Amino acid sequence: MPFDPSLAAFDRDVARADAAWQSWRARLSAAPDAARNEDPFAAWRHVAGKNALDAIDALSPVQAELPWKEALSRWAFALTQRRVSADLRIAWELAAHEKSAHLTLDRPREVSYLEAWDQMLEETEPARAEAWLAAAASRGPALAAVVREAAQRRLEVAHRVGLAHPFALATKMSLDALRGAARAVLRATEDVALQLRREVGGGGPRAVAGLLLALGRDAPEGWPSRLTTRWLEDLFGALAKGLPLNVAVPRALGASSFARALGAFGHAFRVAGVSRSLPFALARDPYVVDAHRFALVFASLPSSPAFQRRALHNASRVAQDQARRLARCSLFEARAIAVRALLADDEAVAGGDLFEELTGSLFGAPFPEGLAGAWPRPRGDEWTRLLALLSVAPFAEELVDRFDIDWFENPRAVSYLRARASAPAREPADAEPLDAAAAAKHLAVRFEGALG
Repeated sequence: MPFDPSLAAFDRDVARADAAWQSWRARLSAAPDAARNEDPFAAWRHVAGKNALDAIDALSPVQAELPWKEALSRWAFALTQRRVSADLRIAWELAAHEKSAHLTLDRPREVSYLEAWDQMLEETEPARAEAWLAAAASRGPALAAVVREAAQRRLEVAHRVGLAHPFALATKMSLDALRGAARAVLRATEDVALQLRREVGGGGPRAVAGLLLALGRDAPEGWPSRLTTRWLEDLFGALAKGLPLNVAVPRALGASSFARALGAFGHAFRVAGVSRSLPFALARDPYVVDAHRFALVFASLPSSPAFQRRALHNASRVAQDQARRLARCSLFEARAIAVRALLADDEAVAGGDLFEELTGSLFGAPFPEGLAGAWPRPRGDEWTRLLALLSVAPFAEELVDRFDIDWFENPRAVSYLRARASAPAREPADAEPLDAAAAAKHLAVRFEGALG
């Protein structure tokens, strides 16, 4: 049956294509050998290619439906990028799961790249963690080759449809401006990061020491014995009531894992909270800046003494101490967002001197050179997270100004956040241009206040 080219038909099939992709990606990550021969776009190629972009462009909706048309174009481009790189995603997962990394810890054996990373984060002794990191680095070049090819393919697709770079539909900022924004975050926060590193003795000659410090294992008080969605529901039951939340709860590796779980809740809340009356392409966006902004606000809660006292029931002295330790974790995460964006730049997948510089700045010592181009693991939303980071401070401050430092328990804040989350997913087209330097400085001042 021929495809009916209308906004409603495109919207329906874009939603189905996205669902098929998400389901396949989860299966591929869990068992790549079982999912490698599946084609998630077998039934949806008509919404994931240049023809789809041309067909949407040819539609002539009424004025009120123009935002819907534009949103569908964004989705068609994003789905096209996913489709043409699906084979490289398979290649990456297969390489990352292959047990061919040589580990010399305890007894010589072969492990996978993903196993090496997982076990490294479980370690408490830097020397043992470093052995796992070295095993991961031995597989780095194979993964980096896949990452570079995927980056080239994304660039080619963007250029074929007249876009300057693969992220061009997400922001009006040029790629050079985005790079400058990431650099601005690192410059503005460098002094406070160095001060903390000297204070706690993190980093030193081993990058893993800085990484393990960022897990927040020195802030153990008040957390539940297990990290589950039930804990989140107990905290935010009124906020999440009636919403179909899909919260990806991380492994509990330290206090920062609980902060990441709060961030995952914030992200899921923003995604699920959108008005159900909106078409899919307006209710969802492939470049979810605001969902990442919500995630950052919720993830920062453990850095608040009020949250430590009211939600975790810690005594005032413990609350103050742990809030500062979690602020240190938040600083690391903010800097990691900037570093990841620069290292995942499609026009220059980082290697050599840039990789050494940036990982050294983040961890206190560079990662092994074998990981250049392989770390960070490609997520595809690094620039989106950076934009959220640069614009999160006004949102966080507004919540405190309106509803006080314990806004997370304020019923009026619930109403406000539910209303804010009901808006279309895309950033407003008339939003003020971002002053990256000023935003980075504002961010740094907030960290200095929390850590001073």
